[in-house]
Parts: sequence; C-alpha cells; structure tokens
Amino acid sequence: MINIIPKPNVLKDKKASIAIDGFNIICPDHLKDGIKLFIKENYELCEGSFPLKVIYKNFSNDEAYSLNASKNGVVIEAKSTKGLFYATRSLKQLLFKKNETYFINLCFILDKPKMKYRSFSLDEVRHFFGLDEVKKILDILSLLKINYFHWHLSDDQGFRVNFKKFPKLKEIGSKRYRTQIINDFGNDYEEKEYEFCYEEEEILEIINYAKERFISVIPEFDMPGHTGSIVASYPFLHCQNKQVRVFERAFGNVDILCPSKEETYTFVASLYAEILRLFKDSEYIHLGGDEVNPENWKHCPDCQKKMKELNIEDPHGLQSYFTKRLLSILSSYDKKCIMWHDGMDDDIDKNVILQYWVWQMDEKGINKINEGRKTIYSPCSQLYFDSAYAELPLKRVYNRGIVLKGLTLKGRNSIFGMECCSWNEFIDNKDFLEFMLFPRVHAFSESAWTFKKNLDYKNFKRRLKAHNKILDEMNIKYCKSHLYDTDNKEHIISPIFRKENRYIEYDKN
Repeated sequence: MINIIPKPNVLKDKKASIAIDGFNIICPDHLKDGIKLFIKENYELCEGSFPLKVIYKNFSNDEAYSLNASKNGVVIEAKSTKGLFYATRSLKQLLFKKNETYFINLCFILDKPKMKYRSFSLDEVRHFFGLDEVKKILDILSLLKINYFHWHLSDDQGFRVNFKKFPKLKEIGSKRYRTQIINDFGNDYEEKEYEFCYEEEEILEIINYAKERFISVIPEFDMPGHTGSIVASYPFLHCQNKQVRVFERAFGNVDILCPSKEETYTFVASLYAEILRLFKDSEYIHLGGDEVNPENWKHCPDCQKKMKELNIEDPHGLQSYFTKRLLSILSSYDKKCIMWHDGMDDDIDKNVILQYWVWQMDEKGINKINEGRKTIYSPCSQLYFDSAYAELPLKRVYNRGIVLKGLTLKGRNSIFGMECCSWNEFIDNKDFLEFMLFPRVHAFSESAWTFKKNLDYKNFKRRLKAHNKILDEMNIKYCKSHLYDTDNKEHIISPIFRKENRYIEYDKN
C-alpha cells in the first residue's frame, strides 16, 4: 500500500515493489538544492545503480511535481527546488527496508498543494521546549510538506530571545517566579522559578535547520497586548511607569505597553531592528495584536490626552493608532505583516494579512475576509491542538475544511493558507506536547495539501499506521488510535473552562 501523507492529488498505485541497491542520481545543477536533504538523510542509498533522474518541467505551480517510480527507475519532474523537495518527501515514504534490503513501491504521482501557505505555530513562551525538540518537530513538518513555522517567542509570561542590546529582556523578562497550573480561574501554582531564553546563535541554528527543510520561520513578538514580559523588563513602557513582575497567570494581564508615550515607539523601533536583523530571511513577520485589555489605558494621563487629540472615545481606538505607528516603523523593511483578526480595525493597511482564530464565528472578522483581505485560517475549534482530543478529535481536524458562516466566494478566495497551533499554557513537557500534536499535525497536513475530492478519512487512518512506525523510530510520544476519536462522554470538556480533567487522555495513554 502507498502510505504517503499528505495524500497526493493524483496517485496511480502499480501494486508492486522492487528491491534496489541504491540510487544513481542525475539532476540539473539549478535544481540540486531540492535533493540535498534527501541525499543527506539517505546517504547509504545514493551510491547505487537504480536510476533516479530529475527533469525540469515548467509547471504552473512552483510546488508541483510528478514522480514515476517504475522497474526501470524513478523519474521526477519539477519546476523549482521546492517542487523537487516535495517530490523527495513523497519518495522517502515510498521506500522501505526488509531483511537489510531496500525496496521501493512503484507508482505514478502528479501533485500540487491545495493551499500555498501551510503552517504550524509553536508557543514557547508559556512553556519552553528547546533546540532539539524544535528540530524534531521540524523534521516531521518537512516530511508532511508543511512550509511555514510560526514561532511565538514573547508574551506576558516570558520573553524568549536574548537580544544583547536589551539585556533586561533576558535578565528580567525571561523569568517568572511561579506558573499557574491547570485551572484558568483558580489559584493553583507551581511555586518554582521558570527561566528560559534562546541565544541568538540557537535561533539562527533553528532558522537554518528549517531552511534546509524548505520551511520558512515566522517570528511573532505580540504587541501591544501580551507584552507583560517587556513591560516588566522596562517599566518606563508601562502607563504608570510601574514595576511589575512577569505575569504568572495564563490569561488576563492588563500591564501592557503604553500606546501614547513616544518612548514606546522609540523602544519598539529599536527592538524590531534587532528582531529583523536576526530574522532577516523571514518572508513574513507576525505582529500579534490580539486580546488587548485597555484597562490601564483608561486611567493613563498620556492615553487620555492622546484620545482627546485623536478624537477617540473608546480606548480600544488607541490600538489602531499603535498598529499604524508600528506599521510605519516596519515600512522600510521588505516584510509581509500578519495580525490576529481581532486586533485589526477596518482602516489598517489592506496589505496586512489577517489570521482568523476565534472559537465561535466572528461576523466582523468574516466581513473583513469577504472584503478581500488576504487571510490565514486557524480557528481554535478546529486547529488549536492544545484542546483535548475529546474536544477536538482527529476526524474533525481532517474533515471539517474551511467553514465560516457568511463567507462569500470572494472571501473564500482570500484565504490562501491554513495554520495549526499549539498554545502551551498547560502543556509543560515534551512528551505531553508530542501527544497533543501527533497525529493531528498529520491530519492537518492532508487537509491543507490535498484537494477536498481526494480526502478519505478511513484511508488516511490506514496510511497513518506506517507513519506511527516513523514516529516510533524518532521516539515521539503520539496519541494512539483508541483515544484520538474518543466518543466517551466522560471525556467531553467545556471549550470555555479548562478543568483538571482536560487532559485525561494523556494520563491514560
């Protein structure tokens, strides 16, 4: 059986396999970067006699490819290094080993992605997983043809990059003195200091590791909300010039950047200069903009003065002012900007990309999409993998597709990408993270790559068994089949409140 995930859009299984002694690779020089990782991963297989020929073909889609595996050899056609790379991801899944001999399943594939943008987002602020774990995740993302890695590196609960120009972001901002556990609205804490921070060299190592796997890194440094760790580090950015601690609860911080001080914009400009120096190769940057609590702005003399100056009655209007100032700062950089949809007013630059995320349908957000604003689809009811499997079973991740009530044809055509996310307020170790991600990331990859007419959940689950072997070899703790589509009513947990039994499946696996 051909066990490729995501499922190719045209696949003709020849229902045969043959033994090979290794590949004799012939590839045009201008496409060789697309096959480098395959050779590196399979060096023992790249000095044989079985022909593997790469041919340039002018497909209309850069990520398209064809692959013909026959008894006479493998022929791959591609327009770009991207297309060739994705062909090698499929080729890798056609190979298997038996009694020390390599075999290849014979088939013909003609393939291209449904979505141009296929992304995974990792929150390393609330809990930190580190270099080796991120690399392990990137290895799986590349196999599944996911092409963007959205990296959440600052928030109320910590700042995770050591910029030498801003030493207090590490000295103060990377450290919280305790951490809220399990219940959002309770008072349970782990009374232990939590301090982690990536050095610039480690960030660059991840960027280069991702690049080798044709994955682009998207950094997110959320503003003006979710900035508690920044304000704790530099109190002059607080509305009341107040010294606060890095936020210890999961949600609800009001100590955020003051949008009305000129010092704020001087600081933000300098910080983003450092961010974009480090992430200079990133096509996209994520500005955040979500869940801004303006409570302090209501009582801040600078904010009240600015509201009068701008004729703003609602303090939320200051967020639009902040965002425009931030976009002005970033205008000299050649970057595409993304924002969470709840932080984006109608008058924000139309080139800023909207990321739709909420649990329930948001009419205002959907209207923005229908206006034609370029959009990434990542609703938490479908693509937030910190949800328990009882709340978000694998079948829903795979089958739901893009469902937004009131979405027009123009709106649907505005959605160019999908993203799955892991928000880790309560996911506090690597095994737990892997359990929550896999195989939901596999289901997501197929939903984003494979056209709807070719989706088949039962067939996907059969192919998934072969991928479980890959995960076993990588020592990844994934969710087993008896749990990921559970219909046990005792496991159903409110989508609003995170009770202590939210992750009951993890404990029983």
